[in-house]
This record gives sequence, structure tokens and C-alpha cells, in this order.
Amino acid sequence: VIHCNEVEVVNTLMSDSTCSYSPWSTRWSSREVAKIRFESSDTASDYYQPQECTGLKAEWTSTIETADTFPVDPGTVVKITCSDAGALKRGSSEVTCTVRTDFTYSKEPFCLSLGKF
Repeated sequence: VIHCNEVEVVNTLMSDSTCSYSPWSTRWSSREVAKIRFESSDTASDYYQPQECTGLKAEWTSTIETADTFPVDPGTVVKITCSDAGALKRGSSEVTCTVRTDFTYSKEPFCLSLGKF
């Protein structure tokens, strides 16, 4: 995710389908960004500041929890469970943080309350 002046300008999850550069994974996914060079013709950018993942999505917080402590780095896989031990979890059990409270997952996680017997 790239923001410029607080405006999201790029939001792409690197994968084999989005990046044609074959060694992208070994070159980019496990590296800290140490330096970014701005071209002299670039008049829009002054600096680079990586964005942390700050917490679960707001709509999840009433029913889903995690043992992970935020903030976490983008790309961190977060294991989630239902807040109510009697609830039935559906969707992904792990979500990957992209930025702030945005996550990628195979199926949107949610918890179904089974009620009290």
C-alpha cells in the first residue's frame, strides 16, 4: 500500500499474478525497506513512512479476537478466534495484515453465536 499526502495511490498485494518479475518473493517479501530514492523530477513526494497494522477491523472487534499485540508489521499473519468460546467460527482462521486495519483472507471471518441452552 502506498499513500501520498494521506491519499492511497497504490494498493496491491504482491503475488505471482500481480508481479511478472519472477524472483519478486525472495527480493521483496522478506526485506525491510531501508531507503527509497525519489527522482529529481518527483515533486509530489517528500519522504517514505511505512504504515503499521494497528488492529482488527472495527466490524470484527465485537465478536473476533486475537492473541497478537498490535501494532504489527504489514504482512504479519494474525490468528483469530471467536470472543465467545461457545460461538462457531466461520471463514478464515488466519488473516494477513496489509495496512492499518485492512486484511487479506480467503474467506471473510465471522462468528455465529449458538445461543444459550
